[in-house]
Amino acid sequence: MGKSIQRERDPYFVWRGSLTAEAMRRMAMAGELPGCPPVGYRNGRDGNRKTVETDLISAALVRELFELAASTDFPVRKLLAVMRERGLRSRAGNPIGVSGLYGVLRNPFYCGKVEYGGETFNGKHEPLISKALFDEVRAKLASRRRCLRRTALWLPD
Repeated sequence: MGKSIQRERDPYFVWRGSLTAEAMRRMAMAGELPGCPPVGYRNGRDGNRKTVETDLISAALVRELFELAASTDFPVRKLLAVMRERGLRSRAGNPIGVSGLYGVLRNPFYCGKVEYGGETFNGKHEPLISKALFDEVRAKLASRRRCLRRTALWLPD
């Protein structure tokens, strides 16, 4: 039996994992981000507490992305090309991709919310965009979604 499987069954590791999950949930409930900040934000410090600060350069690009997505009917790939040209990059510094762009446009963190474990809480950080702008962009993305359902063809014997 491998060590990782042993750790999954060891009561000590199960207990430690539950403590970690509960601490992260408490952070989210308090409006703090229990993880790495998204594009447009960076980690900061307030004494001994980790905080989330606005990264002025990428925050302006994220704001511009939301405004462009709301005001135009550009397809996502066109939005991607425009924002790459203007210098929007991922947190790692790489050019942002299609899935990364969708991730930004669907992330409620930008309008002041923190999501954790399927629940949404009010965040302590400064929102980059308004809730109305976020909802408008989200609705626009949902209206463009193409739902292709695959159905099995059933033939009698």
